[in-house]
Amino acid sequence: MILTVVIPAYNVKNYLQTCVESVDAFPIREKEIIIIDDGCTDGTFDDCDSWMKSLKTPCRVIHQPNRGVSAARNEGMAMAKGEWLWFVDADDVIDSDIVLSESDFQNANFVITGFVWKEKGEENRFGAYANEIPYNLWRCWFRRSIVDELQLRFSENRKYAEDQEFILKYLILGNQKYDLRRKTYPIKYPVYHYTMRENSAMTRKGTKAKQIEDVRNVLFMLMILAIKQGMILSPWVFGELKRIAKTLYITIKR
Repeated sequence: MILTVVIPAYNVKNYLQTCVESVDAFPIREKEIIIIDDGCTDGTFDDCDSWMKSLKTPCRVIHQPNRGVSAARNEGMAMAKGEWLWFVDADDVIDSDIVLSESDFQNANFVITGFVWKEKGEENRFGAYANEIPYNLWRCWFRRSIVDELQLRFSENRKYAEDQEFILKYLILGNQKYDLRRKTYPIKYPVYHYTMRENSAMTRKGTKAKQIEDVRNVLFMLMILAIKQGMILSPWVFGELKRIAKTLYITIKR
């Protein structure tokens, strides 16, 4: 199997090398790394040629004007050659201290990883479970053939909830044909280390009005999609719609 790791990068000079080297060390034998330079202005790629020479994994850098993380992810998907897609944030790291057998993924159509959440000096570790619905994109591996067949892309006009939208579209549209709920493989070990930073995308995305607009639109779109697919009363789909509706309510009241 080949795992394509897509890394959007915008002004991450202090983090990108560490991130890429951690992905390079991740114990999947065949990988490719695609880094999307989303119009960096801080010199992120000034000396990348030197440290990239030491990578064992094939690595490509795609330069584009600043168009946002969704456009960068879409560009990475268009260039991907792997069987699996993994979207990694450029200021996070991957733990390579794990043993994986590639045979574990042969019958899977969706993979969920455990993770470490770091915020304000505190660290919490979480496992992964086959029946959960993750709402963090970086926890998910997607089969590229399914993504391509479903013609899934990230909504480039959204700043909020675009990752949840992508995950739920994949699961709702692909569930009947690909049995995604039963063919989910959990990597229980917390391999992904996410750090909430003061200037991270989650803390600087935009206005409250834009957040309300995006979350509302995602909620309505997924509701209509679930109805069309005959899945609106499916417990897990209904539960996710309730969760997004609660997020919308909290955002409005905040």
